[in-house]
Amino acid sequence: NEDLQTEYKMAAGAVETPSWPNSSSTTQWAAHVSSFSPPRVALPTSVAPTEVQTIGGEALTITGTVGSFGSWVTGVTVGGTPATSVVVVNSTTITCVSPAHAAGAVNIVVTGSEGDSSNLAGLTYSVRPFPTGVVPQFAFKPGGTALTITGTGFVAGAAVTIGGVSATSVVVVDAQTITCVVPDGTVGPITITVTNP
Repeated sequence: NEDLQTEYKMAAGAVETPSWPNSSSTTQWAAHVSSFSPPRVALPTSVAPTEVQTIGGEALTITGTVGSFGSWVTGVTVGGTPATSVVVVNSTTITCVSPAHAAGAVNIVVTGSEGDSSNLAGLTYSVRPFPTGVVPQFAFKPGGTALTITGTGFVAGAAVTIGGVSATSVVVVDAQTITCVVPDGTVGPITITVTNP
């Protein structure tokens, strides 16, 4: 019985160890619990703009709720590729520059020293025309000057407007080159716009 077991232990010099922590160990356990904090992981909720060019180089703004970002943020990946110029503006905002990527929808992940965020959807890469140069840079009224427009993302059937007026004889030579003829227009600087079908 219990009395005999206690008597035997005392006779053998045994010391009973409580199965539940005593007051001292309980205090230590509470201290360990109070000092534990879960890993800090970014919580992005949206991105703007929602569409960027496949060539990259566009500014992105990633937002979250208060406390979503902090000093533990180490970077941003877009479609698995690291973004550049990543800046944690405050606890709700990160800015960065999109990397080049194939056309299609991608996920954004905010990486951190204590863990990475879950995937943020909402960004799509598209092939958009992006004119970067024109030769010659001067044309004369009443139009008729042949132009060569260079850039990226041009596709067959693209339209060109010069000063808001449609150019004529538009030919998409390849994804980087378009030729056309300047229409009549007003004197002064004009804007050239390329629009894919």
